[in-house]
Amino acid sequence: MSALKQALGQDAPVHQFEHDGKTYQVRLMDLTVEMEFEDEMLARARHLLWKEKQLAGMGDDEYERRCQRLNDNYLAGEYAFESEHGQRYVKSPKGATFLASLLFQTDIASIRGLLAERGPDVAALIQLVLHEALPFVKKMQAAEAESEAENGEALEESKKNALVTPPSA
Repeated sequence: MSALKQALGQDAPVHQFEHDGKTYQVRLMDLTVEMEFEDEMLARARHLLWKEKQLAGMGDDEYERRCQRLNDNYLAGEYAFESEHGQRYVKSPKGATFLASLLFQTDIASIRGLLAERGPDVAALIQLVLHEALPFVKKMQAAEAESEAENGEALEESKKNALVTPPSA
């Protein structure tokens, strides 16, 4: 077992799900799935912006400005699975269906049929996969918190060691 996979919480066994003679290899919630999820979130946002441009007659300059804002938001992680926006989407019927299609490695129509026939079983397996991914999520959050704490300590230290002191009031 790879130490990297273990550290990222990706050492859980791949799951199989059988239905009507077909076996689905259910993916782990790994970085690849997260990136595909983020890409879908960005594509949806861009499509909605394009529709808004068409319907509202938005000018090219405004459209370009808003496209740039979408890209900036993407780079800032606002479409990440763990983000507030990502969590709202995954809790919606469309978002949950999309996540299930990623994990079960099948198209939306097939996953809808699977959900209609075996919804509770599919949901339980997705919950298990997400639970198994928790080490990865927890490690990411801990690393971010540690980085923020180190940055805060460095800032406080630089304030203490500053050569110029602020004027007294």
